[in-house]
Amino acid sequence: MPLACSAVQRSFPPFATVRWCAAAATILGPETVRPCLLDVLRPVLRVLNAPSTSNTQGVRELAEEVQGILRDSIDAQELSTAYHLLQSRKAKAKEGRKKTLKAEAMLDPEGHAKRKLHKSQKNKALKKRKLHAVIAHKAKTRAAHQPAGQ
Repeated sequence: MPLACSAVQRSFPPFATVRWCAAAATILGPETVRPCLLDVLRPVLRVLNAPSTSNTQGVRELAEEVQGILRDSIDAQELSTAYHLLQSRKAKAKEGRKKTLKAEAMLDPEGHAKRKLHKSQKNKALKKRKLHAVIAHKAKTRAAHQPAGQ
């Protein structure tokens, strides 16, 4: 039965996707994983290149383990080539999105301005929520550190 090398869907949770990549890298072995190396490496690198938060620490550790497994089982030159290919694809996709946005700004300036305004309002609301969360946390910690009589 041939192994289907299709891109992993983004709708899966990152932990489940990286865990699947770990299983594929260990169970299938280097010879079987080699044709699908880009598909196995893509979600791992996506997790490793993402900004780190406390929520993603377990996923990052698993992704680092998968990267180590791949590094041990596959030739370093081949792994490096796959990594650079993924990085160049990512850069090309980003450039394509930029070109599309520029073309949209020229063809539909009103719609572009409307989207930019909506995005800035969302960012402003996000900053406001974060600020309120920080203020609430500070108030809670102050109340916890105050003596009972005061």
